[in-house]
Amino acid sequence: MKKSDTRSFIYTISDASDITIISERISPGLISELIKTGLNCKVITSLKSATIICIFKRLAGYSDSQLTISYTNENLYNRCIIKPSASGKAYVIEIPNNANITNSPSASIHSLGTVPYNSDDSDASSFVLNIGMDDVYEIINNSPEVSIPLYIVDKETHTKKTPDASGINWGGQSGNTRNSGPIEAYIPINKPTILSSSFFVPPTGITSPGCETKSVYVDLIWDDGTIMPAFMAGKGPAINELIYPNKLTSADGGGAQLGGYFRKRLNVAERSLITYRDFSKYGRDNIRLVYLSENVYYVDFSVK
Repeated sequence: MKKSDTRSFIYTISDASDITIISERISPGLISELIKTGLNCKVITSLKSATIICIFKRLAGYSDSQLTISYTNENLYNRCIIKPSASGKAYVIEIPNNANITNSPSASIHSLGTVPYNSDDSDASSFVLNIGMDDVYEIINNSPEVSIPLYIVDKETHTKKTPDASGINWGGQSGNTRNSGPIEAYIPINKPTILSSSFFVPPTGITSPGCETKSVYVDLIWDDGTIMPAFMAGKGPAINELIYPNKLTSADGGGAQLGGYFRKRLNVAERSLITYRDFSKYGRDNIRLVYLSENVYYVDFSVK
């Protein structure tokens, strides 16, 4: 077994075929990483967390054999169960209950011990949860949301345009030494977005002298089923002694994943600046950001 952070997951076993994750809250980003490895995944979690993972499952198009989602009303203690594909013992990896099973790059989960697992005793009475696409969109459409423009308005001409070195074209700044891969991007977070709800945007720090801001990890579930690890970051407005972020960007160390994603959908070369004309051709110049649960958002950039 090999210990790692939770972004690449906790342990790897060469002959594993199935994995069961049991936790009160599970990140959709983590599930995405596991399915990429070819593991068949089963999750047992709270009803709220199960609902969020179901939304991701439907949008991403995963089959029931790839991902089974169950919920329980009982108290859960965190662990994962790894079953080998070949004959042999499976194992239970117990995890401290104060460790959220998330996809956060900064979170590490330490094993309390590995014990043989001989029967399917998940300990909790759980129920398989399946929701259809109509249910998915009903949940999304009844959740708190904001519309965030991806353009700015020229102060002199009062026309819409894209910034040359910020926002959607963040990597276009003159001091950027990165000369390959997609131009970096971020989605601006402004005060009206923060004030739209007391919980919509998490604070990144407090206004006390000497206190630093800390980026907040979130999962973005896009309308096409893409899941993107991201950060609410930067030093934005201070409200009621709390400091809030001013940008939302992909958690890849600079925002290139987000920049590449926008350029792919807009059919723009990865090293080209996005212009307002590109938005006009595409048919949309804003994103719809929907709060699904703590640290999980749905992002709509679709066109009719």
